Amino acid sequence: MIESTMFPVREIPVPYPNYTIKGDNVCTWDNNKETGHKLIIREDTNEVISCVTKKYNLVTNQEIINKATPILKKYEAKLQECKTFANGARTQWTWRLPSNKLTVTTGDVINPQIIIKNSYDASTQVGILGGIFRLVCSNGMVVGDIYGKHNSRHTIWNSSLNNGWIPNRVEKTCKSISEHLTSDLSLLRDTKINNKDIPKVIKQLPEKGVTEIVNYLANDKPETYWELLNAATFVFTHHLNRDNETTHINEARVYSQILNMAKTVTMA
Repeated sequence: MIESTMFPVREIPVPYPNYTIKGDNVCTWDNNKETGHKLIIREDTNEVISCVTKKYNLVTNQEIINKATPILKKYEAKLQECKTFANGARTQWTWRLPSNKLTVTTGDVINPQIIIKNSYDASTQVGILGGIFRLVCSNGMVVGDIYGKHNSRHTIWNSSLNNGWIPNRVEKTCKSISEHLTSDLSLLRDTKINNKDIPKVIKQLPEKGVTEIVNYLANDKPETYWELLNAATFVFTHHLNRDNETTHINEARVYSQILNMAKTVTMA
């Protein structure tokens, strides 16, 4: 599974074009002039992934996994999901920490996740964040930055990615999981829902998801914010396309949204 994200890449400077007219328009390339841009190429297919400025610092998927894996093994993390988007321009890996779990209600057990992201088109930074995995849902759920969110930019002035930033942030996220797992999930489980919050969550879903969550709630109306999260989880993991990048983006927002709702109710 992880091998599909380890494709080799290389950088090629974009040369400066020279246009000459000799009957027909002819374009040649002057490699002695800099355009300030470079192409990121997939070596296995020779396809262009992106065009970035020369300030972009290439950090490969292989480099990230090599640095993160020893820490993840230390915490007995199990690879849960690998996804690439836009012809490999963006990649996301999800590991589950099965030894660290919390029973919310009878038969409802969750595990935390470590999510790592990378991009070859400068659209996102190298990212490491914590989330939770619901054992009752076989496809998993990414729920945002509740345990810590760490980003580092792809720039030539950022030397941290070439040093100890990645293993350090993975370690920090793993260590902070226990305290947040207990406090945040207990808040969701024990807070009675304000019914005005339900439509706010529904609005975050795409059209297909709206139909599914409305049907779900019609048969099982939530009384707590944990039950509202269950409904959203069910839609994301069972009815929306896991290969669609927007699914993961919206999925990452819903947990924080519902958690903030629960905090607002308790403070009122």
